[in-house]
Amino acid sequence: IGIVINNLEGGAGDYRLKLTADGAGSLAAPAERTIKLATGENFSGSIPLSATTTGNIALHLDLAGPGDLKIARDFTVGVRPAQAYQLRRFVGKLEPGQSVTLDDGGADEFLPGTAEALLSVSPRPDWDVPGLLRALDRYAYGCIEQTTSRALPLLYVEAVAGLWRTDPGFHPGDAIDGAIGHIAEMQRTDGSFGVWSEADDTVPWLDAYASDFLLRAKEHGKNVPDYVLKGALAWLRDYVRQDHDDAKDLPALAYAHYVLAHAGADDLATLRYFSDTQMANLPTQLAKAQLAAALAQAGDTARATAAYDATFAPPPKRPLGLRYIDYGSELRDNAAVLAFAAGAKETAPRLTAIMDRIGELFAHANRTSTQEQAWLLMAAEAAARASGGSMTVAENDAAAQSRSEPLYLRRVLGSGAASATVANRGTSPAWRTVSITGVPRSDLPAESTGYTVSRTIYRPDGSPVDLKKVRQTDLFVVVIKGKRTDAALSARTLVVDLLPAGFEIEGAAGDAQSSKNFDWLKDLTTPAYSEARDDRYVAALDLGENTSEFTLAYVVRAVTPGEFAYPALVAEDMYEPETTGRTAMGKLSVQAR
Repeated sequence: IGIVINNLEGGAGDYRLKLTADGAGSLAAPAERTIKLATGENFSGSIPLSATTTGNIALHLDLAGPGDLKIARDFTVGVRPAQAYQLRRFVGKLEPGQSVTLDDGGADEFLPGTAEALLSVSPRPDWDVPGLLRALDRYAYGCIEQTTSRALPLLYVEAVAGLWRTDPGFHPGDAIDGAIGHIAEMQRTDGSFGVWSEADDTVPWLDAYASDFLLRAKEHGKNVPDYVLKGALAWLRDYVRQDHDDAKDLPALAYAHYVLAHAGADDLATLRYFSDTQMANLPTQLAKAQLAAALAQAGDTARATAAYDATFAPPPKRPLGLRYIDYGSELRDNAAVLAFAAGAKETAPRLTAIMDRIGELFAHANRTSTQEQAWLLMAAEAAARASGGSMTVAENDAAAQSRSEPLYLRRVLGSGAASATVANRGTSPAWRTVSITGVPRSDLPAESTGYTVSRTIYRPDGSPVDLKKVRQTDLFVVVIKGKRTDAALSARTLVVDLLPAGFEIEGAAGDAQSSKNFDWLKDLTTPAYSEARDDRYVAALDLGENTSEFTLAYVVRAVTPGEFAYPALVAEDMYEPETTGRTAMGKLSVQAR
């Protein structure tokens, strides 16, 4: 921590400095000093500060001097982990007579204070509702899909809180209002929505998705500007009336028809013609379920029943590359089908099978996309409405109780609290999920599962940098290179480069103002979106058959002396997050000037 004292008008003599730290760090050297200063004299020095866990360090400084001078100052220093939170989830059935225990097992694998375990035992599938809500809340980025996915389930969170007893202090209203405002900002002049801003291209499936959310939000009493919703519905109405010769348009058309029918704004003849001519060509169960729901909304019971029958027929294999069009997966599709179909009487006998399928897929999903998380929450709420049921369980030594609501237990790992055990005392299986999140204590190794990535630091003249010999105020260029190893598949790629605490971003190396200063940089990729935050550089890229490789660059300055962890660079397919690439962790040493 750098300390500067400018004695502009104070008397000459001894000045007593005392610095204390509480919270997530400690001072690594004596923090009390007596400094002799004359009037007009200055002092500069530093006191080493070390982080012991994540959170905030509260610093308090006292300065006393001649003439009863007393100055007190308080500061807060945030401590962020150098690695992202990792998730481990264990899903299965709790058979009669079986039990599950929540204790401190595994706590040593995570940084102190970062690890948390959630246990849910439910008479029906719930797919870790609190964990999904937490994952969406932690997601740090905001394209039209991610913004909508974070907010859509929150419309139903009051029902979810009643059914699943999530945190009673959780208030979704502000998040929903913020999402509505952000989506409105991304609306283009024609009524559609840009992916990252109003200046971006539109993706028709996302237009339907965002419009679906806005329509539901208005029905829930939220303040949705009329011009935004009217413009979105007008664009969808025009879209379904156009001629479409490309099969890739079918998922968006099915969803658009559903939204229009829900709003009472669809043309019945156009909807029926689409059903009669394209039902057999729809590539996913979800598209068929959306068409069925649209027909049901329009009052065409016969066609709706036929569409639901097609929905629950053996599903076709998702075509390669479709994820780039409809942002989906088999897990997302099954979860969304349940959400759309649960209210239809024609589907009631067939819901158990799809719940079981969701459970199988969810049990093997180590990482889930925002689409999957949002629709799993919607499916969980639909399952509760559709299936009911009860279970008989005993917690620790208490008597067994019959309950229709899930039982949730939360534990901070490493707390040393007594363990908790839940036993199934009934005659039917219950559903149990244990999810553990935390920041690993050990550095994660480099990974290449679909991406290869590298990061190199250069001086402004293009010469390499020794990160052990960096000087304060030095300027550097960070160059990121990556490749999607399966170049045949399109991918909506997110690149996140967390900064070490000693660096601050100055700007993008490829912009018009700075590119002339770095003429050694060649063939930089223009991202669909990029952002320089206080603690990270973020870029989104649309990779396809002809653009499987990318090169990005940005400028940083060394600002804070010290020894710092250099976080890993990560690239991932946002809608197939198990496809990822990660560099190894590093170290940075910044010497004071």
